[in-house]
Amino acid sequence: MTIELKWEPAISVIDVRVAHSVAELLEAELISVQVMPDSRVTEAAPSWMVLVPVGQSDAARQLLAQSQFTDAELTFLATGELRGAEDDG
Repeated sequence: MTIELKWEPAISVIDVRVAHSVAELLEAELISVQVMPDSRVTEAAPSWMVLVPVGQSDAARQLLAQSQFTDAELTFLATGELRGAEDDG
């Protein structure tokens, strides 16, 4: 018998790469995740949801609250590039 999980949004972000970085953070803490387009947002301002099972949503939100990232940190997680870093080459 297959158990169907009920999913709910843990966070919504504007960049799919950031959504996947957040998903990796949660998965590292053994929280199941799905990344999906946020259908509640218009095409003019696309957004991505990181979904977690209902039973893990409190743990996911607590972890995300403790891991408040700056925009620069989220960009680095998503791209591996540091904004404002100068090329010495």
